[in-house]
Amino acid sequence: MNSNNDDLIQMISGIPDVLMRLSIDSQGKYTEFYISPVAETMLGLPKGSIQNSLQRYLSYVYPPDQPAVEQFLSSSSQVPGKESSVEYRLKKADGNVFWVSTRSRAFHHTNGGILIFAITSDITAQKNSEAQTQESEVRWQFALEGTGSGIWDWDLRTNKVFYSRMWVSMLGYKQHEIGDSLDEWYLRLHPDDRETCQHELNRHLLGETPIYHNQHRVLCKGGTYKWVLDRGKVMARTEDGRPLRFISTQSDITERKRAREMIWARSEELAWMLRSMMNAFIVCQSVFDENGKFSSYRFEYINDAYEGLAGVKSEKVLGKTVHEVWPDIDASWIEKYAHAAVTGEPVAFDVYLKQTDKYCHCHVYRPWKTSERFCMIFDDITELKRAEEALILAKEDAEDAARAKSEFLANVSHEIRTPLNGIIGMTGLLSDTKLDAEQLEYARIVRISGESLLSLINEILDFSKLEARKMDLEILDFDLSSTLDEAKGLFTVAASEKGLEISSIIDPAVPVHLSGDQGKLRQILVNLLSNAVKFTFEGSVKIHVSVEQEDHDRDDEGDVALRFSVSDTGIGIPPDRLHVLFSPFTQVDSSTTRKYGGTGLGLAISKQLTELMGGKIGVESNDDGGSTFWFTANFGRLAKMPFAGDYGAKVDHIDMGKSACGNGETNKLQEDAGHNVRLLVAEDNHVNQRVASAMIRRLGYQADIVANGQETIEALRLIPYDLVLMDCQMPEMDGFEATRLIRRAESKVLNCSIPIIAMTASAMKGDKERCLSAGMNDFIAKPVRMTELERMLATWLR
Repeated sequence: MNSNNDDLIQMISGIPDVLMRLSIDSQGKYTEFYISPVAETMLGLPKGSIQNSLQRYLSYVYPPDQPAVEQFLSSSSQVPGKESSVEYRLKKADGNVFWVSTRSRAFHHTNGGILIFAITSDITAQKNSEAQTQESEVRWQFALEGTGSGIWDWDLRTNKVFYSRMWVSMLGYKQHEIGDSLDEWYLRLHPDDRETCQHELNRHLLGETPIYHNQHRVLCKGGTYKWVLDRGKVMARTEDGRPLRFISTQSDITERKRAREMIWARSEELAWMLRSMMNAFIVCQSVFDENGKFSSYRFEYINDAYEGLAGVKSEKVLGKTVHEVWPDIDASWIEKYAHAAVTGEPVAFDVYLKQTDKYCHCHVYRPWKTSERFCMIFDDITELKRAEEALILAKEDAEDAARAKSEFLANVSHEIRTPLNGIIGMTGLLSDTKLDAEQLEYARIVRISGESLLSLINEILDFSKLEARKMDLEILDFDLSSTLDEAKGLFTVAASEKGLEISSIIDPAVPVHLSGDQGKLRQILVNLLSNAVKFTFEGSVKIHVSVEQEDHDRDDEGDVALRFSVSDTGIGIPPDRLHVLFSPFTQVDSSTTRKYGGTGLGLAISKQLTELMGGKIGVESNDDGGSTFWFTANFGRLAKMPFAGDYGAKVDHIDMGKSACGNGETNKLQEDAGHNVRLLVAEDNHVNQRVASAMIRRLGYQADIVANGQETIEALRLIPYDLVLMDCQMPEMDGFEATRLIRRAESKVLNCSIPIIAMTASAMKGDKERCLSAGMNDFIAKPVRMTELERMLATWLR
């Protein structure tokens, strides 16, 4: 469409006459005026001086002629369809005055007003020729011929006509081929134009019009027609008004006419294109209130697509305001339309058309310089909105399913870990009693079986958290050497039983003071060492750490990517099975009679943990024996390892090795407290009650047992306990609600700030945070280990 508008502008600028369009509303107010740039050229003005302003154009009308022009404008709007004309003078920028003739025709506008189209031609030459005729026929004829117009001079007394050389040449004749009768002019008129042309000429001869002015077709030599513009005037009359002499000029306007027809054709083509657009399109006329504020808009044009989108018909809405069509239109829409119309800045937003139940993206813009009119384009985005709503519902369903899955896993974790706490705790306590060798072996087997079952549960929960993208990195400062020693230490007994040697080598270039997720690094190493020890029956298992890539600004700090490899002399892996090693629930030997156990999740979890730490994992092996599993991970490189007491230092899990506070430390804590330390255990499971009581007694403390949150609050109202071990899931009142009530002054407990340690079988992401947010001080996951319980009590009883 832009190219079409450019073509129209180029064609208009090529027409020597001035084209005008004037809109008058139903109250007679001028609402829009367009004038072609030729007017500025005609007046000798710089480009853009008039700026489509009627008042600016009228300011160049020669003052004596202004009443005639105002009368012409007033009368032109009175009779739509009627053609009117007026001659007047304009004053150029340099002060020179020239004559023009304006012809117009009025039409009914869709907004209830009048639309006037006019064309203004420079008739200075004609006027000059009339004046010069009085002085000299020769000079008069020479001046007119120089304009390219032909002349025919009719002497009504003799009924003879003089046709000038240019007039004759214009029709393709030689001078001697044209006679001097009026028929030479009249008979060459196109049959369809004769009646109108004769009528206009007779009106002028009778004195009804100041000039004769008519466009018509004339027959040329060879049988073709040309469009010509005749402008003439009676130059002499008798005393009683009868015409004696009539002189007229004839200009060839064929090309001008063709250009105008092309303009109208292009206009029709543009109108057809707008009607046929897939997008809904409307042209709006701005409506302002008495204070000049934009208040509404009037429908000036709508295309077929808009009719379908909005559910309206053009004949029902054109000329009406939007409030007349839809009284309850959203006020915010009007504000957006006003912004685009007044400022000229485009505005885009989504709207819902309730009359057709459709969603649209509306783009509002103003292609004109003034704020009187603006346009809107609508994209039907109903299907897109429906798809978005479906996606939102699907996302909500998926989130509900994920929540249900998490709740299920949490419940499974709690239900399994609760009896496991009893099994592992009791076997640990049993192992510390007087047992013979066989009984001690049985207790060890039970403990190992419980630990294996706990390991399987942890793997399944870890995989679920990784699959749900709910596992984050916990960045701590740690010592790499200690981490390797801790990982190796877990397999010292198993390796010793097989006669295997476990060793580790750290390259000199590897920094040992690191910042990163020590726990996940240790978990990956444990998974790889577990497999290496499991599938190796003689030889050794070696850990090697080297620098994969290093990036630092100084010598002592920066980021470093480390490469870890775990090599063994075991049974090896067939090449055709290497590609499935890191897939979940997949093992090299998947038969029902397989020799080695496991879930098949260890390597899959290691792969995802490695990627979470910004690295990769792989394996090199063959079925002849020996395998090397390797992985890379990113860490921060520290200048030195902070001490636990340093500001900002973080300490990961502390390997107590031996009791952190034996009975001597317990006695010291009780001496510092000035009384025997008394603990309260809130636990509903009878087996776990016995396990907790036994562990606490073994550590040198005394404890009371309650079975739910309500009993916990009642006990704290009566006895000044030093610490509470609180199970989270209990009947009647759970640990979360009980803790929140204890922290309130109105609970009437003796000590609202008593340390409360969560002791729960839940192990999902967010469980610890939930405990802390409820007001608990710390968190122990079941199965509870003696060393962890001892450390926790020592921490919070100081």
